[in-house]
Amino acid sequence: MQFASLREKLLKENKIQFYKEILDYMNNPYSQISINCCEYLEEIQAKSIILYIKELYDNDRSEFKSRILFGQLIKWQKTLLTFQELKEAEKRIDEFNLVIYDDNYIKSSNEIRQLLELYAKAKSSITKMENELCVDRYLDRVAENDFSFLISVFDEIHKKTEKKIERYKKIFIKKWNTTNVCNLIIHKQIRGNMDNQVCSLVPSKRNKTILFILDGLGMGQFLWSKNVVPTNKNFTYSENIFEWLNNNRLSEEYVLGAPLITDTAAGLCQIFTGETSKETRIFSSNMKKRTEKGNYYLNVKKEEEVYFKRISGNNSNSFTVDISSEGQSMEIFYCSKYDERNVSGFSKLIFDGAKVTSVVPWERVFSMLPLKCVEMDKGAIVVYITSIDNSGHTMGSFSQFERYEHEKVNQLFKNFLIGLAQHNPEIFDGNMNLMITADHGMTESYRINISQKDIREALNSIHQQVEYIIEDNRAELLYGVSGSLKESKAALEKYFEEKSIEMKILIKGDDLFDSFIPDVDDRFDNTSPDLVMLLVSEGIFHSKEVKEELMHFGGHGGHSFDEVFVPNIQIELNSELLDKITDRFLKLD
Repeated sequence: MQFASLREKLLKENKIQFYKEILDYMNNPYSQISINCCEYLEEIQAKSIILYIKELYDNDRSEFKSRILFGQLIKWQKTLLTFQELKEAEKRIDEFNLVIYDDNYIKSSNEIRQLLELYAKAKSSITKMENELCVDRYLDRVAENDFSFLISVFDEIHKKTEKKIERYKKIFIKKWNTTNVCNLIIHKQIRGNMDNQVCSLVPSKRNKTILFILDGLGMGQFLWSKNVVPTNKNFTYSENIFEWLNNNRLSEEYVLGAPLITDTAAGLCQIFTGETSKETRIFSSNMKKRTEKGNYYLNVKKEEEVYFKRISGNNSNSFTVDISSEGQSMEIFYCSKYDERNVSGFSKLIFDGAKVTSVVPWERVFSMLPLKCVEMDKGAIVVYITSIDNSGHTMGSFSQFERYEHEKVNQLFKNFLIGLAQHNPEIFDGNMNLMITADHGMTESYRINISQKDIREALNSIHQQVEYIIEDNRAELLYGVSGSLKESKAALEKYFEEKSIEMKILIKGDDLFDSFIPDVDDRFDNTSPDLVMLLVSEGIFHSKEVKEELMHFGGHGGHSFDEVFVPNIQIELNSELLDKITDRFLKLD
């Protein structure tokens, strides 16, 4: 038996005392191992590991130090600590009594936040182990066995959290979703809306608002980042600014719901227009257009304006139009490439009336903002940052690579606030509000790959077919389903349940489908699918059967709580914040 296998078996069977005895033996091969432990090791044919440790110690001290003291001993110590932290988190999640407040935004947001904090701590335990072993569990195949059992423990925590929070997903997707970002901007800049529970939490009619949209930042990721991004308590720049702000009651942390399909196009439309995809008709980045002349694949974000209007119509307006029509300044800092000479219909919709500035590399935006804050008399700035989404797709959500992006956001945002306090203290007059949110969150997706062949196979089992399947990451849109949709839904649910893959499958008549998928309307091209499939458990859809492991570790579009819940962070630049920043960061200036 190998060291990793023995570690896993001891922890699975909760033989913690035996585990600790072997740990002590690694540290000192002359220490005693109990008779019970010896008998257990004999029974599972693992006593050779003890003999191997003793042999190395007696015959080759250098190899003993290399392989045992500075190798297995450290792994065993870190694994035990992480396992115990995970089990403690699991216990607290089991004991957490989640109360459903379906008509109280503050209470429901706090309930979700408290549960996700427990979940984030569990996730942070694995990240901490990665840091201490100097590995990344996604890429380091040598260390894969060291994490596989702990990942299985965490998977159980994820399932329990998913089950516990299920009812709140529907409430927040339908009611307290990101359409409220638009409502908040209007509330702050133009006219108060104290009847809206989300708006009533922040002062109305402020002169200046900066909205930070961090593409791909789920609430779970945000809370995880506060645990894993440096939090040393000193006067240098290694403190987590978001943790510091919240601990000093200088920020408010709430939760909002992403669209039904947790997708960038649908998410940004909700944020900017204040309308759901039922109203904007933009429910996914990828669609199929069905006309009398044929069926066409659509990449919604790239469609020219004339074609885009055939999909969405002209009924929706962005808050950028409302603010600019009031004579206020309205500027977008698009922290990626943006071609002003070739603006798509989608960009025209959400950015209409605003000055759009492309910022590459994105980190430069924080050096540009201070001057804009001073120059702007009244208005709003939107800062759209894609780095977390990019790293999550490429190298994994909740990964070391994504963590690095969080570190950059943390430090740059902190420097931004400190710089304002140092050079422009007059800004802290209570008339500027900062808001942080996202279009959707992300989850891990690399272990389960679902091909179109799987879907067609499930439908063939009841002698049904589907004409077109459109992928949107962790969402699948089915067009031209033959036969009964209820039977198709049942067949797909059964197929994936047998494979232990949790899936949300929706058809017309289902509440969420009818609330977010637009009806067929002769005024517009028909893009509505017959059936929508949303992954809840880990996994990703792809168009072809893939033999090898996909190099795609994070995704969105599905229905997991990682993807559904996004942050709603509110920070007011007032005299209290100025005093606290000065006292904490500038007293040595």
